[in-house]
Amino acid sequence: MKDNSEVRRTAKSALYIALDLTENAIDGLPIPGAKGIFSGVISMLKQVDTTNSNAETLDVLQKHVDYLRLEALGPLSGKNEAGIHPELKEDVEGLASELQTLIKPWVKRKRRKRIMRFITADEDKGDLRTLADDIGRAVERFQVLQLRRIREHQLSEQDSRFVENLTRAKDASFDSNRTRKIRSCLEGTRSELLQKISAWVESEDANEPRIFWLNGMAGLGKSTIARSVAEWAKNSDILGANFFFAHDVQDLHNAALLFPTLAYQLAKFDAGYERQLAKVLSEEADLDHREFATQFERLILEPLLASHQPSEPRRTILVVLDAIDECAPETSVREFLRILLTKSSAIPQKFLVFLTSRPEPHIQSAFAPRINNTKAAGFVLHDVEDSVVQRDIETYLRVEFHRVPEEELGLEIENGWPGEEDIKMLAGRCGRFFVYAATALRYVFDERDRSPRKHLNLLLAEKGCQETSVNPYSALDQLYMDVLSSAVSIRDGDESVGRRIRTVLGAVVVLRNILPFPDFAALLHLGEDEILSSLYHLHSIVVFQSHNSISSSPRFFHPSFPDFITDVHRCTDERFWVDTKLDEARLCEECLDIMMNTLIRDPLKLAVNGRNAREIPQDEVDAMANMAFPPLLRYACEFWSAHLLEGSFEKTPVLLEKLRRFADSFLLHWLEATTWLGLADKVVISTREVSILLRDVDEGLSSTLYDVHRFILYNRFLFVQDPSEVYKSALAFVPHDTQLCRMYDNFNLDSVRVLRGVDVSWPLLVTFLPHADEVTCIAYANDGKRIATGTRSGSITIWDAQSGAPKLYIAGGEHHAVRHIRFSNDHSVIASTNVVGSNIVVWDALSGVKQKTLEGHSDIVNGLDFKPSPTVDHILASASQDTSIRIWDVVSGRSLLQVPVLDPVSLSAVPVRSIAFHPSGDRMFSTSDDQTIRLWHSVSGSQMWCYSHPKHIIPEAILIKNDCIIFGDEDSNLFTMISTTDNPPTKMLSCGGQKIRCIFPSGVEDGLAVSIEDFGLHMFDIGKQEVYESVPYPTACVNHVAYRYPGLTAISIEGERTCALWDSAWRLETVDYGDHRGEVTSLALSDDASMLASGGGDDDCTVRIWSASNGQHLDTLEGHTNAVR
Repeated sequence: MKDNSEVRRTAKSALYIALDLTENAIDGLPIPGAKGIFSGVISMLKQVDTTNSNAETLDVLQKHVDYLRLEALGPLSGKNEAGIHPELKEDVEGLASELQTLIKPWVKRKRRKRIMRFITADEDKGDLRTLADDIGRAVERFQVLQLRRIREHQLSEQDSRFVENLTRAKDASFDSNRTRKIRSCLEGTRSELLQKISAWVESEDANEPRIFWLNGMAGLGKSTIARSVAEWAKNSDILGANFFFAHDVQDLHNAALLFPTLAYQLAKFDAGYERQLAKVLSEEADLDHREFATQFERLILEPLLASHQPSEPRRTILVVLDAIDECAPETSVREFLRILLTKSSAIPQKFLVFLTSRPEPHIQSAFAPRINNTKAAGFVLHDVEDSVVQRDIETYLRVEFHRVPEEELGLEIENGWPGEEDIKMLAGRCGRFFVYAATALRYVFDERDRSPRKHLNLLLAEKGCQETSVNPYSALDQLYMDVLSSAVSIRDGDESVGRRIRTVLGAVVVLRNILPFPDFAALLHLGEDEILSSLYHLHSIVVFQSHNSISSSPRFFHPSFPDFITDVHRCTDERFWVDTKLDEARLCEECLDIMMNTLIRDPLKLAVNGRNAREIPQDEVDAMANMAFPPLLRYACEFWSAHLLEGSFEKTPVLLEKLRRFADSFLLHWLEATTWLGLADKVVISTREVSILLRDVDEGLSSTLYDVHRFILYNRFLFVQDPSEVYKSALAFVPHDTQLCRMYDNFNLDSVRVLRGVDVSWPLLVTFLPHADEVTCIAYANDGKRIATGTRSGSITIWDAQSGAPKLYIAGGEHHAVRHIRFSNDHSVIASTNVVGSNIVVWDALSGVKQKTLEGHSDIVNGLDFKPSPTVDHILASASQDTSIRIWDVVSGRSLLQVPVLDPVSLSAVPVRSIAFHPSGDRMFSTSDDQTIRLWHSVSGSQMWCYSHPKHIIPEAILIKNDCIIFGDEDSNLFTMISTTDNPPTKMLSCGGQKIRCIFPSGVEDGLAVSIEDFGLHMFDIGKQEVYESVPYPTACVNHVAYRYPGLTAISIEGERTCALWDSAWRLETVDYGDHRGEVTSLALSDDASMLASGGGDDDCTVRIWSASNGQHLDTLEGHTNAVR
């Protein structure tokens, strides 16, 4: 066994080796401050007197020194300081500081005299062991801290991945490449307005509105102001998010991308918000595809609430939204505005929204009641004093006339040009329009001509126009006309140049999305050089770069130019006026040609390579789709229908023929392609819209597109999983007697074969709207695009009436069955009542927020109706069991009028069963338990007349059409009477004992849809006083009905938790078998479903052959002596 002294010497030697190695590692440490401290610590450890220390203590110290070298210093040795994360650098410096603190007592001991060191040797021996352990613990804490940092980094990366996967508009921000053309306000301009906005942002008044709406006509500089506000907010570290809309870029006019984009930017603005957003996205990954109310709730509101710390100061978060009038569709704009207006106050942080727009009606309708209620502040830009605007425009011109030549063109301009008189004259021409000034400068400093003096003289030489009340844009229109005329006159009036300019400008106007420049040229069948040449002198109105750097199709400098060029009353030179219907039709033609020349089956080549779409990762599928569908083909697949709907067959006669050829051979290829491109939901809607458009143009084409609509509606969930199922399975189940089946039967050869059970025609049932409870009432919005359903549990759901997709769910909260639902005339509000309470609840139909509870009735409410009104006022009438009618202002919640209803003979109070406004809005009709119909003045509440009917009137079967009242009674009779008198009604229809349920306008002139209990619909012609068609319900147990032309009927099935959309406009055609003498006793269909055989009874004994497609009689087979069975 070794001597203790030898073991101690070995341990001491190992310690010094470890200290030397650590010292070498310190030499490569790239953190200067920490490097010096570590060197001092190691140096001091070498000088510690270890004479009396035992081997165990020295071993422990050596182990911890090695640990320090290997775990803390070694991994950093030789690295560049810039490449070390700031947090790691801070941690290393912290460790160095801690070790320095631990070694300080030993520095003092080193200075002691020899005799004192000898006396305290035993004490030092124990303290050295403590030092060794302390060094070990310090390094361990450092290591734990690093592990925690790594875990936090991993979690942060995971959060970032969730957030990065949000579908968003990537060029929406004010500082993106796209918005470089939008400049901030020059210093000294718009100062009063910018001060007003900054004061609003910085105000500590809790009652200050959270929304600031800057509105004004096109060309007044709204986007410039918005950019200035965004820049100021970013520099002040309060810009949470921003979205600069643009009508000519698909992602930037798509309302569906607004909240996901704002959420993404807010995550980059606030790390706490990002963590909470990632948590939400980990629970629901598809939130970027949900309805607006859910998106705001989950993507914006919940993360902000969760990340808010009450103990911290309230942080200001500003959101800037520019040009919301360029966002589409209008209904979506109203929807997200109402959500912002009603829900922003729930956010604990100081969450402010600054937005700009033109004063479009759909935007004004969203803001008007909120501004009155101080939920939003409004500022009208075109109401700014002319002198202030002129001052700012003059300042802008002075600065730009000196900046542009030097900075952008490299031109030397002599001092004093232009003169002050020229600047004032040009500013006078601008009027209130900054866009005039900006366009004029682009014209003067045309980088291609580089003759600014000549262009300014031409501009000032033109006779100026003064704005008028009829056309406030007259001066701007004259400028645009001068620029266009100049571009043609430079070419000596070459007519082909003018036509080419008009063609290119027209295409830019109607183009739905930006295309790569070569694709844009190909779409127009023009060479790239031809387009460049055509637009060479239009630099002032068209955003176009030099040939070598052009990457996309041209765009207009300002949206006021397409407004001008498409208005025949403003653009009076027919050489330049853009007929949008013609250009839409032309682009539709081109899209059809592109698809017919390019689309193929299995575009991703999966079958060739033996692959299954369900087994391929989505990112790989996306990459393959990008390869298979280049931008021009993708554009054609997505937008041909949009161009068709806005175009005109009369403008381009060949369009209809091309559409027929496309439908004959390429529809299935297009369906497969659009499903790969993620457009299935859009196709459901577009095919029905095109089908309706074609009804009066080509009935066969209309039927084919309707077939495609039903085909994808039935199978879209299958297609989304594997688009090739279009051919492999779904086609085999297309009903035999449809255009789609007849046209594409040859595509069915390698599909599954269905021996029997396939329908002959499409069933009337379009789709189910599933509910969690029994449906108790149904209502359509006036535009027919949405359906509201109420349930026994008190919930309300709003659905897309064309696709059957749920748009909004309202929990209700009172847990009593919903009795009535009514949409307001602008579809923005719904009113509901239940079977128990006497209150009426008013909901925002776009956000689901409860707006008001209307209290006043003392018994259940039996009927509701909104007053027809061209304004945004929401006036509601209610009829109640408490024997009264009330008129309500829904916005304020006030009862404007209460009308008692009394029996005309006994004067006793009578419960009111229903209420309906006359289309004029100044009158209303009610029915009561005393079998009367009353006409009331809707403002004064005075009774104008009262008619007593001998039988009970069905409350749901009363309709005001023009000046006639149509109603049904309990004896199954339908009556009509003139609404201006109380003359007795005229009986117009007897339903033969079939109980009338309700009546609706049928959508055709003099047409009426009469719902019959346990049967279906009678389509009644009021003028001819006859039923021209009867359509049975698909089931006998129908509970509630709502009808909407052109034939979509919503029905709830008794006792079922569903509502069915039933298409009564597309029905099975019947064949008249009148050629048989007597009854038909048997039917048989040929194997290929092309022919039908019918057998006659004892009076006929023949077999007759018919075409299954059109009912034509083909042949008669004779020989039987008895009935054919």
